[in-house]
Amino acid sequence: MQDYTEQIEDYIFDRLEGQTKLAFEQAMEVNPSLAEEVNIQLQAKAASADLLELELRSLLEQESNINDSDQRENSKLWWIIGGLLLLTIVGLVFNQLRTITIEKPTYASLYTEPTWPIERSTENKSLSEGISQALSSDFRQGITTIHQSNTEANLKYYWLAELFAQQQQPDSTLFYTSKVIGLANKRDRLNYLNILAHYHLNDYEQVQSLIDALPQDTDEWYLERYELISR
Repeated sequence: MQDYTEQIEDYIFDRLEGQTKLAFEQAMEVNPSLAEEVNIQLQAKAASADLLELELRSLLEQESNINDSDQRENSKLWWIIGGLLLLTIVGLVFNQLRTITIEKPTYASLYTEPTWPIERSTENKSLSEGISQALSSDFRQGITTIHQSNTEANLKYYWLAELFAQQQQPDSTLFYTSKVIGLANKRDRLNYLNILAHYHLNDYEQVQSLIDALPQDTDEWYLERYELISR
């Protein structure tokens, strides 16, 4: 959901202040990839600064040993050229680091299973049996059992979408999430399944579009996961 590129640059050059800096540091605590990127660029900055300092110091020492005025003028020129060259190199290295793509998390690491309704006390026994069967023994037969159950249609489609998401079958997941109408208590979960299915299909443009359109009161648990995939 958020592009940290500018904040990373501001952070390593100590331009973030107050709550903005605190929020960025908190983001690093929950986002290992972001923290690693910041660490890489801090190391690059330190290495570049050390290189520049050593080179300039060497040039200054060489200049101090030159007595001839003509040679001194030439030394000043080379000092300027050398400094500008090193600054250019530092800039190129830094810009290249900024464009490094942080490795995206896998679908398996993002997907978290729901609490499956497979207890014996479940009111809709056929739904419970179908889900249990799909998870433990015969997936296809479990899907058939759910289809044949007397479960309310929207709830039936929702659990079918969950099962196909658990099996990492994004096309089928999208098919069933698209058939759910209403079911307000599952709104955030259905959005989650829908976004992860498009993510699994590498449709990152659609993923970002769906994330941008999320309701403002989306549960924080889901927002934290979307943060990982919208960089």
